[in-house]
Amino acid sequence: MSNRHAAMTIWTEPYADDGKLRPQDATGLDEFLGDQDRSEITGLGVPFFSGRNDQINAFRQSVRKLASGRKSNATIVVEGPPGCGKSALLMQYVAELNRYPAQSGREWLPVVLDGANATSPAEIMRAVDDAIARKLAQQALQAPRNEQIELARTLFAKFVQIQPVEWTFEKLKDIDERGFSAFGLGIGAKTQANQPTSITELPLIRGSQWDGWNIVLLIDEAQHIDPTHPNSNMSTLSSIHQGMVNLPIIFCAFGLPDTTQVLRKVGVSRPSSKRKFKLAGLSDNETQMAVNRAFRQFDLRQSGQLEQQIVSRSNGWPQHLTVYLNAVLSAARPTIESQGHVNAAQIDIAAVLSDGDQMRRSYYEGRIESLESISLTYEGHAKLLAQHLIAANGPTRIDDAIRLLVKERAATIDQASTFLTEAMQCGLLAKSPDGSLLSPIPSFLAYLASPAQQHSWAEKPKGLTR
Repeated sequence: MSNRHAAMTIWTEPYADDGKLRPQDATGLDEFLGDQDRSEITGLGVPFFSGRNDQINAFRQSVRKLASGRKSNATIVVEGPPGCGKSALLMQYVAELNRYPAQSGREWLPVVLDGANATSPAEIMRAVDDAIARKLAQQALQAPRNEQIELARTLFAKFVQIQPVEWTFEKLKDIDERGFSAFGLGIGAKTQANQPTSITELPLIRGSQWDGWNIVLLIDEAQHIDPTHPNSNMSTLSSIHQGMVNLPIIFCAFGLPDTTQVLRKVGVSRPSSKRKFKLAGLSDNETQMAVNRAFRQFDLRQSGQLEQQIVSRSNGWPQHLTVYLNAVLSAARPTIESQGHVNAAQIDIAAVLSDGDQMRRSYYEGRIESLESISLTYEGHAKLLAQHLIAANGPTRIDDAIRLLVKERAATIDQASTFLTEAMQCGLLAKSPDGSLLSPIPSFLAYLASPAQQHSWAEKPKGLTR
């Protein structure tokens, strides 16, 4: 089977994480540590990304529809609190698209767009134009050097419909790094008079320039979708969602737990239940695969006990997992750089776990500060609910939580309801499938419920020595 034929089947095959290292994992140690818990959207995927089989298979299903000639289809909506891995999944979608070969003469084009701009046809056009420009620049840079200038002139002249100009290798690199607004050229820009006033004008203005691309809008921070944005049009996303735009284009929205309600406000009222995901933590097996990938990449040996500690302490929460990996690999870096590998016995395990604990504690403190910025009463509300959930040893009904806050914290029903919404936004609470309240991060409850926030997971692990 040729590589091209194999690539053609990517989106037709079910995705299942097999735990193997992938090209996106071939990242340098300094680069990984420098990113902390926030990688750039490079199109390569997040290093040591694990799991999310259902979400990626839903994405491949959407891609199959677009590849079969459908102009658009049901939207994917991914909701979850900060730190649950939404951005990592978005970057994995971009990485997926970059692996797909052209279909029926159309190349795949991932376009990452901030939610605040998602209802503005003008902003969407700019984002798509910029993504096309980057793709063209990358194609030119990947060509043999003696062909780059001529190829660049051909590609860019066709796209921007201007007279060919002399492009240099340095200019191509600048465009690849800084986008299409380089050198002060308003390439592709339209005057105010030519701005679209309705969604029906969008394909008319850009249709010819977008011919040849299967476009996937990836809306980050989708809870910020703003119908009052200048040049916004309330029907923009609903028209894409319902297939009324005569372009091969779909969109995926990533945002906080109220994203579906935000989408309804701009007319996307029927997201498919099979393509709506409330992102939660990873399973122990998925967490283990991520840790194992990282340790294999940087050749950290005899690390079984350390891996178990990280899996246990991260509680399957992607942000926590990254915190502990950073703590371990920061301590291991000098030995890895000098020897090319490191034995776990050479690491002060208790010290690095303590560092990870402190970084995780800082995460919780930041979440509580976000609640306090809304109301100084919210920390007390959060502690009370944490104690209640721990005592109940399971989910609690929303009505019961409201009654508890009214009785014990003197909150009104409206104040209690508002607090529960904010607590879901910050990651303290989540809704179970039956509508009850639970915590997506059990250790967050322990942090809030323990006196002076002292925790067993911050103590020196027993049985582990240097």
